Amino acid sequence: MISNRHWATANGLQYTFLGLMSLGWWLCCGNFFFSIVVNSIPTLVPMMLNENGSSNKLIGFAVGSLPALLNVLINPIVSTASDRTRTRFGRRIPWLLASTPLVALSLVFTGWSPQLGAMVGEAFSGLTPQLGALMMVVLAGTMFQLFNLLFDPVFYCVANDVLPAEVRGRVIAAMGIAGTLGGYVLNKYLVPLSGNGIQWVFTGIAVCYLIGLYGLCFFVREGNYPPPEPLPERDGPLARIELYFRECFSFPIYRWVFLAVALNVASTTCRTMYYLLFARQTLGLSLAQYGEVTGNCGLLTALLFFPAGIIIDKYHPVPVYFAGCLLIAASNAVAFFTVSDYPSFYVLSIAIAITYVLQNASNRPLLMAVFPAERFGQFCSANAMTFAITLIFANVGGGIFIDWFGYQYIFVWDFIFTLAGAFAALMMMREWRKHGGRNFTPPLK
Repeated sequence: MISNRHWATANGLQYTFLGLMSLGWWLCCGNFFFSIVVNSIPTLVPMMLNENGSSNKLIGFAVGSLPALLNVLINPIVSTASDRTRTRFGRRIPWLLASTPLVALSLVFTGWSPQLGAMVGEAFSGLTPQLGALMMVVLAGTMFQLFNLLFDPVFYCVANDVLPAEVRGRVIAAMGIAGTLGGYVLNKYLVPLSGNGIQWVFTGIAVCYLIGLYGLCFFVREGNYPPPEPLPERDGPLARIELYFRECFSFPIYRWVFLAVALNVASTTCRTMYYLLFARQTLGLSLAQYGEVTGNCGLLTALLFFPAGIIIDKYHPVPVYFAGCLLIAASNAVAFFTVSDYPSFYVLSIAIAITYVLQNASNRPLLMAVFPAERFGQFCSANAMTFAITLIFANVGGGIFIDWFGYQYIFVWDFIFTLAGAFAALMMMREWRKHGGRNFTPPLK
């Protein structure tokens, strides 16, 4: 029987064909709901802030820079601690079990924050309902980011720990499809609904997220891990910090990876926060039109993820990531000069979404291929810390940039940072080839 034969192993786990299908299903379900959540905040919260009188600079700080600062402080601690966690449930799942309900509650709070803030504004002299709503939205968004940082760094490590190497590329591609479909559902169906009932949209997202991620926690089993390496004899905070930075930043290959990812993440800040405002205020699109365009972009992207996964398996994620950078820069240059109405917005949004497929599909396999498996969470946290520091300045800087030049310059921002990211990716590829290319062994000592 096909279901009784062992097809692959990972960390002591032996998978049958049906076991691999079940594992892939729950990883995809988790990524689907996680994608809806992480995209709902930068898509909908800027609109909530804008409706309550916020400037683009404040939007950039509240939605981008402040969460990035929290990321710098919390991500390395959580990721490195999860690497060293040992329980009968695994090293990642206990973190997900504890953080998932906190994230769900913060989503509900975010959805209802304008109403709660307006009530606070009416209750206290010196405040107005609008100012109270603005303050409460910022507070709710910050709480979400804080709780999500207990979940996000660990979630991305689960697949690396439980997936057999033989099927990793295909399952990661399937997870990418699921995540893209989550973005499609958000933009196609939930964004149009948010105009009249954003509080119920966030509440519904929270309930689905709780069910989907707890399903992953209960049905995905982690394997056996060797005991963590002993900490330095001179144990203490300073010794641990020194060891962390020495391991993560000593080799050029890792520094170029961190920089390439940071610049490419920074390139999307203006698009993430202001694309909806650009569509509504500059082009005059309705929420339904915006949802139609971005939803269909997500659906097309989902269809292309699996072919992209095949390309990544054939050519390796390092060169594919570099090629994606070049395509993204070119598409943004064209978009800046041509997007002026609904039809051009539709066509260029699809073109840009297509160019992002290679980069998005190769991002996680790139990290899995380059970072040491035994310290994967630690190196992912160093990567996250680097791009978070970049985002602290890029989000506020992007808001100021848009205030100065207008929403059309979203494409200019993306072009400049992506081109810089392409250079870093080129240097990363040179180091990768120096260390063996396809026979790359992660340097550590």
